[in-house]
Amino acid sequence: MLLADLGNTRGKFCQLNDGAFGDQFHWNYDEPVAPLLEHCEGCTIVVAAVANETRKQALIDAALGLSIRLLWVETPKWDFDVINGYIEHRKLGVDRWLALVGARHLCRSPSVIIDAGTAITVDVLDEFGQHKGGWIAPGMQLMAEALLKNTANLMQYEEGHSVRLAHGTEAGISNGSLAAVVGLTLQALETARYALNTRISPQLILTGGAAEAIAHAIQVSARVEPNLVFYGLLQYAARTQKNAE
Repeated sequence: MLLADLGNTRGKFCQLNDGAFGDQFHWNYDEPVAPLLEHCEGCTIVVAAVANETRKQALIDAALGLSIRLLWVETPKWDFDVINGYIEHRKLGVDRWLALVGARHLCRSPSVIIDAGTAITVDVLDEFGQHKGGWIAPGMQLMAEALLKNTANLMQYEEGHSVRLAHGTEAGISNGSLAAVVGLTLQALETARYALNTRISPQLILTGGAAEAIAHAIQVSARVEPNLVFYGLLQYAARTQKNAE
């Protein structure tokens, strides 16, 4: 069985070996996906997708050619001891839903989950599995690209790894973008304390491409979980296998 996370910029796959994570590989969307899946002919793939319809159709076509069964995860009102906090539950992105499920699987205490990818998503989960809501903000690269697109004489963006004061424009953009995300993270922790009605800081869980950079820059304890969405998908895969027995 495979797990698939089709994000905005690329797809990620993870092999399951007896319920444990195995090899992982990526699908660059400008390349065909079928050659990546030839070793999985006849298997089942549990899929979460926020990618556009063209990319989803490419996976469907490849699966048909290889006799692969696709199980598409959709966002429910509640499942796996997590209650969706959105008024219109389907509007919560399935990647955010799976991050909540993954966080609940890993940690039963109140938590703030930050997925730092193309966009920055923030979600708060209480000790009972109630999703308290969240935020969406531009990711670091989107912030920088907005400046590069609308400001003359700036060079290409490089991801920041420091919040130190910079002595050059490009470093200023990189470090400033990271500082903005660190500030958002600290505000999320403060806002979560009010939402959770507690003076104790909730567990901060970071995932996504910029998770390590945020963890190194921030002055609070954080748990980095690069496989958080896969942990959510794992719950669906385990239930599928159990129902098939």
